[in-house]
Amino acid sequence: MAITIPHGVAPTVRKRLANLGADGLTRLNGQIIKRARRNLLRGGWVRAYAVQRHYLTQRSPAITDARMDFKLETSQPRKTGQVKRQPEWAELFAKLLHRKRSNIQFGYVVHLPWGTKGLDSRESLRLIVENWQALKPLLDAVRVSSRRLRA
Repeated sequence: MAITIPHGVAPTVRKRLANLGADGLTRLNGQIIKRARRNLLRGGWVRAYAVQRHYLTQRSPAITDARMDFKLETSQPRKTGQVKRQPEWAELFAKLLHRKRSNIQFGYVVHLPWGTKGLDSRESLRLIVENWQALKPLLDAVRVSSRRLRA
């Protein structure tokens, strides 16, 4: 499961995320981690990424110029499991969002390991829904509230 914020998204959407700053992104990441806890306990993970690509022609495959990605746990104030705390990743992500001058795509990805119990049964739908719901704080951060749409 993934949510992508493409380079061509309306500037106001990207700006909402950029305005969180590193501290706000750290809190956002913490909310996502909390909601994805069952997946993390199963060996899954959630990552944030930024990637810059270019294309030689409209039909050519993408050429990746730069990419950074990190597990959300690295941004948290306390060490989580085996992941070492490195707040610099969230700070870099925030700076890329704030100072965007090129075609950088941003996103969050939830990974479910192939061996996850229930993934090969009807329970897989519950697992998928549960992990989509983990990304709700990200959607809340970037979308326009219904009240603002009516104004």
